Amino acid sequence: MVRAWPLLAAALCAGCFPPELDETGRQCNERRLCGDGYACVAGRCQRGDGGRLDAGTDAGHDAGVDAGVDAGVDAGVDAGVDAGLDAGPDNYLDNPGFERLDPKSQPIAPDAWRLGVVSGEIRADKSFPHTGNFAARLSAVANNDVPAMFPEVSPVLFVPSGQRWCAEVWARTENPDGGPLPVALTIRQRTDAGALVNESSANKPAVGKNWTLVKESYISDVSYSLDVKLYFGRPAKLNDAIYFDDARLFYAPGGVCP
Repeated sequence: MVRAWPLLAAALCAGCFPPELDETGRQCNERRLCGDGYACVAGRCQRGDGGRLDAGTDAGHDAGVDAGVDAGVDAGVDAGVDAGLDAGPDNYLDNPGFERLDPKSQPIAPDAWRLGVVSGEIRADKSFPHTGNFAARLSAVANNDVPAMFPEVSPVLFVPSGQRWCAEVWARTENPDGGPLPVALTIRQRTDAGALVNESSANKPAVGKNWTLVKESYISDVSYSLDVKLYFGRPAKLNDAIYFDDARLFYAPGGVCP
């Protein structure tokens, strides 16, 4: 006589096993890899092909990268992280179009962005946005100040060294004296406490009254948080203003910014 209870027990217990661990958001680096089906992008595990360090693990094991979590990773964080991993989100910035407002601010300013240590003013402006309903207006409240604005919270954490990152923002200026103003965009790395570690060298193009796309790129050299800074490219005069809209920060897996 065939006993059916083991089969019945197995069928009833099909849901007894724990679900597959979701590693999304877990910290990772060249020595702490993500599981199968996840990619290590900007120091965090994300779902997607590329798994761990494609050029590092697959090519690596055949090339002897077993010893190579060093050889595979060093050739992997340049070739592997750049060539092997997905780019991740199209934009890492929160409220990049400045559409979400902070009702507690006076004047009303875009949410998730704040003023730098130098005096100035940020406000939501709807007179002539690049897209949507609002742009961010950064202005000087005294002569010779260099106002700046940046995200309240670093949008990218624990960035491995050797990664190419790209930033861009649309800008236009308002100058009571007439003529363009230099606009600066930098990509910065900071410690968890907010101290500046390193940053890109801004090109500071002269921008006039028409919307102009400003671009910047940066190769990370230390494993710290990443964000952007938008600011005047020279000391401003009273009532000088820069309007920003549609900011973007993204990772370039091929090592080249568009």
